[in-house]
Amino acid sequence: MSIAPYTTLNAPDRTASIEILNLDATNARTTVSIVQEAEQAPVVPLPTSGILAPPGVLGVGETTGQLTLRGSTEYAGTIYAMNSDFGAPANETVYVAFFQYGSLIGTSSSTVNKTFSKNEVVWAPENYDIQALMSRMTTDGTPSWTIIPNGVGGSFPSNNVAAGIGDPCKFADGANGSGPWKTPPGSPWNGVTYTNATLPIVNLTLQGSSIPGRGTTDGKMFLPVTGFRNSSAGERAEFDGQDLPGPYGTIVPGSLTGSYWSTANAGAQYLYYGYILQFENKRNTINLSKNSSGRWYGAAVRCVSI
Repeated sequence: MSIAPYTTLNAPDRTASIEILNLDATNARTTVSIVQEAEQAPVVPLPTSGILAPPGVLGVGETTGQLTLRGSTEYAGTIYAMNSDFGAPANETVYVAFFQYGSLIGTSSSTVNKTFSKNEVVWAPENYDIQALMSRMTTDGTPSWTIIPNGVGGSFPSNNVAAGIGDPCKFADGANGSGPWKTPPGSPWNGVTYTNATLPIVNLTLQGSSIPGRGTTDGKMFLPVTGFRNSSAGERAEFDGQDLPGPYGTIVPGSLTGSYWSTANAGAQYLYYGYILQFENKRNTINLSKNSSGRWYGAAVRCVSI
């Protein structure tokens, strides 16, 4: 038997034909049709808007859906990408992803839909059963935000993909849990300084806070104001000059606040809280604090080397 040295391809319906010649007395020819399965649609939606992620801050690409620390393509050639340890910015727009404390489920930083729904989930590890979680978000009576797995009740969790908990920094750029980055402990946030306190934070892509560390040519990290997702129903969150209540997971825009997780917890007496770096722009003043916040908060993550 031999296979003819050609195939015919019908691209629209993704089929191909291969002609096979039987080398026997009959010299019979057989045509075999091959049908290629269509690519599966992603289980989680790709992000289409949000805070542009600089190098070092976990974000999700709008084209590939990859979790990355390289930063959005818009940062290429800027001071925020120079001398970076995270590689050149990605070849796509990358939006900041929010995580609950010790969670591996990334959610959108977009303010298009301020209230949370399953459509705001933008990333999960490859081997995590995100389909089951998304299904529960439509059938379970529990509010969708509160069934996202996180590290409530103890120390910052080790990676457990099946349970959806661990350190998302270790999954960046295809590392799948073994990468060279981690969520910072509380200590890197010590001695926080703000370098442009006289300027109101209005441009979410080019302004923010700088803290001592690697990331730019002047030896300081760049952290854009990101906003956050609140942690409980009815929590009052001041933004846009108003003090407003919102349901679980409601997003508070970045025009007011930047929030970044650490792995530090608030001690045995406060197992539902973890320490977060938070800086606020209120009444033209900047307030920096290392608050202990509920672990259901959705906040950004600026990774550091292991």
